[in-house]
Amino acid sequence: MCFCSKRKHLVRAAEDFMKLNPHVKIELSTLTSDAIIVQTAAGVGPDVIAETATQALGLFNQGLLLELTDYTTADDDFSESLFLPGMTSAYSDGKARWSIPFNVLAWVTTYNGEYFAQAGLPLPQVGPNWNWDTIRDYGKKLTIVDANGNTTRYGLMLGYNQVPAWPAWVPLTYQAGGGLSGRHMNPTVINMKISSVRAALDFMFSLWDTGMMASTGGVTVRNGKAAINMTFTPRTADYWANYLGDHNKVGQIQQPRGPVQDGWFVDAQGFGISALSDKPDLAWQFIKFLTLRPESCYDLMVDGGRMSALRENTRYFSQEVNMTSKDAVLFAIGNPNNVTRPVFQPGLLEMIDKELAEVQAQRVSLEAALDNIQRMADAKLAEFFAEERK
Repeated sequence: MCFCSKRKHLVRAAEDFMKLNPHVKIELSTLTSDAIIVQTAAGVGPDVIAETATQALGLFNQGLLLELTDYTTADDDFSESLFLPGMTSAYSDGKARWSIPFNVLAWVTTYNGEYFAQAGLPLPQVGPNWNWDTIRDYGKKLTIVDANGNTTRYGLMLGYNQVPAWPAWVPLTYQAGGGLSGRHMNPTVINMKISSVRAALDFMFSLWDTGMMASTGGVTVRNGKAAINMTFTPRTADYWANYLGDHNKVGQIQQPRGPVQDGWFVDAQGFGISALSDKPDLAWQFIKFLTLRPESCYDLMVDGGRMSALRENTRYFSQEVNMTSKDAVLFAIGNPNNVTRPVFQPGLLEMIDKELAEVQAQRVSLEAALDNIQRMADAKLAEFFAEERK
């Protein structure tokens, strides 16, 4: 059986599976989506494919992933309730299911507590006042500018984004009320002129306009150049000690609440079966071993900043990650208001980001940019679905 992945935690899981099943031999390889397409067409593709939600939908739409509903409905070991809220929807449109989730990237807010102490500020606390206004106020007070006007420490970052990038602003739209797209998977429309999108973009641009977010690279909490990172993957205490030593003061807390609700979006990765596999039943048993067995996910959670999609593994992660409480961990990765990352048509969001960069450079107003973006997005979607219908 061929398996498309060579990550060390998955290598170990494959070795464990072969020990329990001596008659099975698993060959592992790292392949791009294009390589999977080419190899599958040639009849030598993998049986089990590891992919993000975005990659999986594209492969399924091309007929390269097996529809798994027959397996999941007939197998007593499988249940939606085993997974954190929203995880299985990353690989299903409600009619078909093309993969099973394995892990999830769910952002938390990371901060350097030493900088808070220096500024005389209390550490962030979970509660109704932990919201966009509060974190923006912290960012202003934690930004340091020297006598020459140079910023020596930035107060607040959205990930590593020094220019407008959809992983920063699209999640914000959900916290501001949602409605960006007409449907979650492969949307037919996108709405750039609604209040939630405007609120999200106003928040993002305010961080640059007030000088608290960097417009150059290399600014992170990890290297001490930023005080807060609003969108960072949870890490264990050992991870931070490796970077900052035993005296690090890094803390992690759930995302601040948005203007409408307190959810965020989470990015799933999972496994599917090649539509041309001649061993689909065996492939299904291997996918179950990977996705339903808590032990398969431990190394990933400790080393990789990703978490298991299984509810059971939140207990383990809450013990290993320095967050304020187990409830905070559950909130970050199991909040029922969370939504799975939307899967848009190729190039659509990148086109939008390019136009938003013109706003950041103050070459065009946000209002004018949104008008232009809406026209281009409508045209691009119409063209995409016209081609799809051919």
